[in-house]
Amino acid sequence: MNITNKLLVNTLITIVFIGFIGWVSLEALERTRASSDEMYEQRVEPMQDLNQIIRLAENAQVNMLTAVTYEDATYVETVKTHFSKIETAITRFESVISTEEEEELFKSVKANWIRFQRVVNNHIGMIEAGEFEMSRDELRNIGLFFEPLSDYLGQLMAINQEAVTTLYEDTHLVYQQNYKIVLVVIAVASLLFIAMSLILGHSIRQPLKKVMDRMSAMATGDLTSERLYSKRRDEIGLLAQQMYRMQEDVRSVIEEIKAASSQVLNESVTLTTSANQVKDSSQQIVVTMTDLSHGAENQANHAQELNEMMEEYLSTVIETSTTTDLAAKQAESVTKLTKKGTASMDASVKQMQTVHHVVTQAVNRVEALNVETGKISKLVDVIQNVAEQTNLLALNAAIEAARAGEHGKGFAVVADEVRKLAEQVSTSILQITSITETIQVESMNVGQSLKEGYQQVEKGSSQIHETKQVFLEMDHAYQHVSTSLVSIAARLQALTDGSQRMHQSIESIASLSEESAAGIEETAASSEESAHSVGRISEVGDQLKHLAENLYQKVAQFKLS
Repeated sequence: MNITNKLLVNTLITIVFIGFIGWVSLEALERTRASSDEMYEQRVEPMQDLNQIIRLAENAQVNMLTAVTYEDATYVETVKTHFSKIETAITRFESVISTEEEEELFKSVKANWIRFQRVVNNHIGMIEAGEFEMSRDELRNIGLFFEPLSDYLGQLMAINQEAVTTLYEDTHLVYQQNYKIVLVVIAVASLLFIAMSLILGHSIRQPLKKVMDRMSAMATGDLTSERLYSKRRDEIGLLAQQMYRMQEDVRSVIEEIKAASSQVLNESVTLTTSANQVKDSSQQIVVTMTDLSHGAENQANHAQELNEMMEEYLSTVIETSTTTDLAAKQAESVTKLTKKGTASMDASVKQMQTVHHVVTQAVNRVEALNVETGKISKLVDVIQNVAEQTNLLALNAAIEAARAGEHGKGFAVVADEVRKLAEQVSTSILQITSITETIQVESMNVGQSLKEGYQQVEKGSSQIHETKQVFLEMDHAYQHVSTSLVSIAARLQALTDGSQRMHQSIESIASLSEESAAGIEETAASSEESAHSVGRISEVGDQLKHLAENLYQKVAQFKLS
């Protein structure tokens, strides 16, 4: 089994132990929860019901006394609500009775409750009938019926309290038992996990120590060790096998290096002798190639000067051709813009005609608005006269009401209200008059502005017609200029093509001269480099000889057999 599987098994066993501990803990918690639920459902809730019965019965007595004291029958509804809740609590308690003693006491509670309920219902009937005095006299004895009921309820509560105490002790005992069981399970699981970890660690640590010792021996140069753990199939066995294979490979490589270093030592002597002979021949070639380089360089310089002069001439011709093309394109663009301007002028003429029509309609409508505003002013004057007459009538009515004395007070109030309304109408009429006058003034201003705009529109239409005629003349002139520029551009293009062909020929001559000079220089440089390299080879041959000697000595330090 490999180390991964061993660790996986150890992890799975740990997970099983943790799951078992969790299961035991959950079972313990479930038993504790069941005991708590039983205590709450069987004893705590019944005790709450008994407390509720006593509290509601006492509140019912208090509400009955309050009803007869204040002679208010509304408290009776609260008593009925309390009795309904008591009936529900008695029914709920009856369903959880578990002992004969509780059964006997409950029968007594139920009988006394029926008697108490009958007495209270009689008093409720008296109160609802309005016989508060009779009910007040008899309510003094209602405690005689409530005391037996309260005593039996107290005995039931004592029994339930004792049962709650017993259940609590049982629950606490179950908790202690579960706590001890969980501690024991955790301790056993921890010991087993520690033991398994120690065994697994020992099974991994010892083989690794042997492998590390063997690798330390290899590091010191000992390559004669035997194979380790050839039968193991885990990672440690594979590591030992790979280490042995590496040892054999290193041994083979070192043996090959040892043989090669001996051969290199012999060949380096021969290389040094040959390199010295080649070095002398290379120096003679360098002198000859230097003379050829000077002649080729002079030829290349003359060709380069002629090429530069031709480039300047060609650049001037191309620049002139480009400028002419640009001028032709700009002339064509201006022609297009002139046509667009003419079209825009036509659209502007139509738009000015539309504006002329709209302004005429606006002037007519403003004049009609002035007429209607004058009519409103006349109506406002009529309303103002009516308001003044109404105000006078209200004053006369108030005077007549004052003469009538007490009989005219109501009429005086009405007259005063009419007078106030008349004053409000007068105030509103003044505001309307002010607004109407403002509208008339603004209407006159708008009418005057529209008339001035009408005159400006007529002037604009005339100027647009004149501008359109100018655009037409510009269009004809630019068309003639564009035709001339296109002809000039064609002639310059032909001149440019001829100049470019001449430039290419001169450039080819210069390029060949430069390449010839560069080739000769490169040959000379190569010869110099060859001479230098040959000298370097001689030096390297000497160094190689010393390195081969050192390598042979280093390889001899390894123990191969």
